[in-house]
Amino acid sequence: MRLQGKTAIVTGGAGGIGRAITRVFVREGANVLFVDIDDERGTALEKELGAATRFLNVDIARRESADQIRDAAVDAFGSVDVLVNNAHASRQALLVDHTQDMFDLSFQTGFYPVVHLMQACYPQLKSAKGSVINFASGSGLDGMPTQTSYAAAKEAIRGVSRVAA
Repeated sequence: MRLQGKTAIVTGGAGGIGRAITRVFVREGANVLFVDIDDERGTALEKELGAATRFLNVDIARRESADQIRDAAVDAFGSVDVLVNNAHASRQALLVDHTQDMFDLSFQTGFYPVVHLMQACYPQLKSAKGSVINFASGSGLDGMPTQTSYAAAKEAIRGVSRVAA
């Protein structure tokens, strides 16, 4: 159990990749606060995985959510050792068809929460000599035609991750 005694925060933790990350972290001994807006899937996963998890239904697009998420992890498990910024929503369209709302969705659920959570969790992560796991994407590197806002937000995440490192 490589993560025994560690506490992780996983955004987008009730579905898809985030759900798998949450399961593996628990299997490896971590306590996990996982964040999602899908109440049904989040509640079911918390019930399935038991006392090593806490589900928090919160909208990461709101700036104040970062402090709420950090506080919930510390209150439940006493620390934050790992931050996994997995959540990200976007809409696909060609560049010429992309709207401001599409850019706002991608940056408000992808890039800004990454920054806000890294800032909010910094004291705990520094104290624990913890880790931050941020996800970028090949869509920015490869220039995928319908991934305009997603690629832009993922490249911004890649840039801020380099700065933080």
